[in-house]
Amino acid sequence: MEYMELVSGLPNSLPRHRPVTPQVFTGNLNNINIDRSVIGSVNTGNIDSLDVSLNNIKISGKDELSKSIKDFSEAVLSCDELNQDEKNDVIEQVAFISEEATKPEEKQKKTIILNTLKNVKESVLTVNALTILWEKVISQLPFL
Repeated sequence: MEYMELVSGLPNSLPRHRPVTPQVFTGNLNNINIDRSVIGSVNTGNIDSLDVSLNNIKISGKDELSKSIKDFSEAVLSCDELNQDEKNDVIEQVAFISEEATKPEEKQKKTIILNTLKNVKESVLTVNALTILWEKVISQLPFL
């Protein structure tokens, strides 16, 4: 590339690109702890949405439900038995369920909620620790 610039008589005229280095997020949102996670491997938009929903659940006085969802979500993110796509799918669905739990009953999407609950259960069925945590979450959800 430099040779082409020298031949053309226009040195340093072609753009240079620096190699992209992944940004490492090690931090705590208000509720969810993400440790040694690479941004891009976990959809941070879903994590942010989940974090906001957990705050709203706490504000509504359901601290135990908020803690159960937090524990389950952190366990999913740190689970070695699920690949990144599976983790993202589960977190996206948990974020949706958490958001619906903050809505008034008449505005909740019951059919979609029930299907999503079933999908999450099937996704974590092979990981015993996640199944136990998920059962704890389900037992506290207001729409069941």
